[in-house]
Amino acid sequence: MTSTQLETALPLLFSQYAYNGYYTSKSYQPKFIRDFEQIILGEILALSSNFYSPVILDVGCGTGTLLDKLKKQDESLDCVGIDIAKGMIEIAKATTHPGITYIVADAEDIPEDLHNSAHVVVCKNSFYFLNPERAIEQFSKALVLGGHLALTVLYEDSNMNRLYAQGLFDVLVRPFIEFIQGDSTASNILQAHTSLSTFRYEMKVRKLMRDPISKDALVSILANNALQIERTVDALYANTRYLVLAKKKR
Repeated sequence: MTSTQLETALPLLFSQYAYNGYYTSKSYQPKFIRDFEQIILGEILALSSNFYSPVILDVGCGTGTLLDKLKKQDESLDCVGIDIAKGMIEIAKATTHPGITYIVADAEDIPEDLHNSAHVVVCKNSFYFLNPERAIEQFSKALVLGGHLALTVLYEDSNMNRLYAQGLFDVLVRPFIEFIQGDSTASNILQAHTSLSTFRYEMKVRKLMRDPISKDALVSILANNALQIERTVDALYANTRYLVLAKKKR
């Protein structure tokens, strides 16, 4: 698939999922997805606490679920989300906290009025679709000096088959186990099957993902854009991803 075909396919597929799959995201989620999201939320809240009136920019925000949870936990956050898919942004505007700003925009060409504005830039589950050099350059431009980047990255040897096997187990089997143990409800069992549409969608998305880059290559690209890794959180999302936390040094 050429770069032009990729640029056309991504917003169309993501918009289609936004319209057809939004309510799926409101139903039962696999445990590894819930755990992953809680880690991301905690890290962003901790990073933002270092600033007065912090601005959070979510690049590839999708339907805004992450920003919605952040805003509900801390009303003082100025939350902005951008996504290339118009459908995602429309759902986000209609269903999340009214105090969040959403913009249809390309992660590889962040609007200039967002440059030097964000205290935390987060890119969760979107980096693997982007040109890493162009994307990280844009992330750096959006950050203020001393701002932070929270970026999820695929391991070089990510076993995507393991990810989907884990996901199917969590959707088809785990709800029954949790119900028997008293940790889930009957409605979770009824809702769980709708999450299968998410996995069908992700099988299509998988074909559009770029090959993972090495940690050494990532460190080099970050350094070229005044970003220095402070730490990583490993073995996330069924052991296929890790979280990079970097700071803009100059």
